[in-house]
Amino acid sequence: MLQVHNWTEPSPWSGRPLHLGLEYRARCLASVPRGAFEPATRAAEQASNFLSAAHGVAVSSVGRVISIDIDQQSPRRRFAQVFEDLPGDAHQTRPFSYDALRSLTTAHNAADDRTRKAVDRALWHLRKSAGVDDLVQQFIELWIGLDAVNGLLQVLHNLPNEQTVRRCGNCGQPTVSIGTTTGIKYAVTSLAALPAKLWRTIRETRQSLLHGRPGFDASAHDFPGMTEALRIALVRAVAALLRIGQDQVSPLMGPAMRPTESPTLVVWGTFTHVSLDLLLRQQSLPRLVLDAVIPEGPVEPHPLSTVIDGLTLRFRQVDAGAGCTIEGAELRTFGSRSPLPLPPRIVQ
Repeated sequence: MLQVHNWTEPSPWSGRPLHLGLEYRARCLASVPRGAFEPATRAAEQASNFLSAAHGVAVSSVGRVISIDIDQQSPRRRFAQVFEDLPGDAHQTRPFSYDALRSLTTAHNAADDRTRKAVDRALWHLRKSAGVDDLVQQFIELWIGLDAVNGLLQVLHNLPNEQTVRRCGNCGQPTVSIGTTTGIKYAVTSLAALPAKLWRTIRETRQSLLHGRPGFDASAHDFPGMTEALRIALVRAVAALLRIGQDQVSPLMGPAMRPTESPTLVVWGTFTHVSLDLLLRQQSLPRLVLDAVIPEGPVEPHPLSTVIDGLTLRFRQVDAGAGCTIEGAELRTFGSRSPLPLPPRIVQ
């Protein structure tokens, strides 16, 4: 079951209600509240597709806020809440590297016009992939980036650029030929030195995804692993085309730092004195608000606080009528996903 409500807030200028977005409330089965986020998000995304198509308007990707257990008859209700707008104290940054930038721009300036244009297109899609939170969209952007340099890799490494899909029934001569992705395959299996089995999985997934095969289920595929593989292959391909050496390409091979993934905090625990009837009827759900982020050091005890990665996170409740106990927290930051092992060298 899914309900969609208008999210409105009074205008600070006129006081009139402003429409800021949509609020989705989904009911689904899960063993723990954290497990409800994925099926609920899928249902809300499908509803967003319908709303966008029916009205011809943009509808943003669905964010995750809170999951509350409504199955228990007891007023004790397990919950999980997501915080994505954490203050700067919880953010990680990557220091500026002049050497990495100089090696890239110097090699780009020295390349011929055709190579520069292809690399520019590839880097545009590489940058775009790092700015979207949907793994399927990241996969598509990275594939298009590799497709932009596919032809140049074929020429550079003397790879076939066509394959025959139909021959004459009488003489056996080719009658229909199509382009190949041999350059992309070379980037994955040779430049990035990743397994051929992984390449086949990526290729089959791309065919299912982009050709709209019925029954395609993104959750059944390892999109985290495939997108990381494509990203490594794309960086390696650009380095090969620009003739950037191994000693200069290594700094470019760190795990992708995506602002949409870094950082995300999930807090879980139990609300008390929240009846099922009140939970289903009231407009605003009981939830926590992050009140303070305190760096390492001694702090005064607080009933709604937890320590994670050296930071003390202190919360307050919006609904004062409900009791709350925090039982755990997970802070997902940049680098929390294990990157693929990097190949020992780059093949020129």
